[in-house]
Amino acid sequence: LRIGSNIAGLVDDVARLQLGIGGIPNAAALALRGKKDLGIHTEMFVDAMMELYELGVVTNRRKSYGKDKSVCTFSLGSRKLYDWLDGNVSVEFQRGRNVIDPAIIARNSRMTSINTCLMVDLTGQVSSESIGPAQYSGTGGQFDTAQGATGGTDGLGKSIIACYSTAKGGTVSTIVPTLPEGSAVTLHRSYVDHVVTEHGVARLRGRTVRERVNELISVAAPEFREELKGQARKLGYI
Repeated sequence: LRIGSNIAGLVDDVARLQLGIGGIPNAAALALRGKKDLGIHTEMFVDAMMELYELGVVTNRRKSYGKDKSVCTFSLGSRKLYDWLDGNVSVEFQRGRNVIDPAIIARNSRMTSINTCLMVDLTGQVSSESIGPAQYSGTGGQFDTAQGATGGTDGLGKSIIACYSTAKGGTVSTIVPTLPEGSAVTLHRSYVDHVVTEHGVARLRGRTVRERVNELISVAAPEFREELKGQARKLGYI
């Protein structure tokens, strides 16, 4: 919920949203209840989007692409959600090759892509699908949606990566000096504007490597920050 609240502070009124899978994106959506005229353009449609629509937060009336409709490829959620979607003309299911085409995504003003990951290195490289060479999940549409959001012609789109600051019961940091050898880089650092944890928001767009390192250490778990600073010095980042 703290992560969701931090994300909500980055989402503008009339933004168009793409949300990834899991508890963090759902919490982010629920934290948006005070926003106005949001639109949905997402690979996956979830319960939180239905709730925002019923609250009048999602209207889709300011969208450039798919005006007056939530656009998605598939849905994953509760029985209530599936019943709500059945015959609902306010939600339009399209082929994935259309929905996550970066060129189409970029047509939406204030497009905001919100995804999760496994770890982020100190320069902003994101791994969302493997831990070293061990495959953990699929690539999904994360790269496409982030590219589309950052490539919008209005220059107001945002790419947000959210994650818990630790994993394995708090024993390891998800903010790491470098990605483990063999890790897939799911999202190049050029396509990451913000990294959000429960400890705050790291703002990376337009920042130098030194600035990125300091921003990311500031949102790491406090018990790992000194270690990360030491590793950053060894790598010549700060």
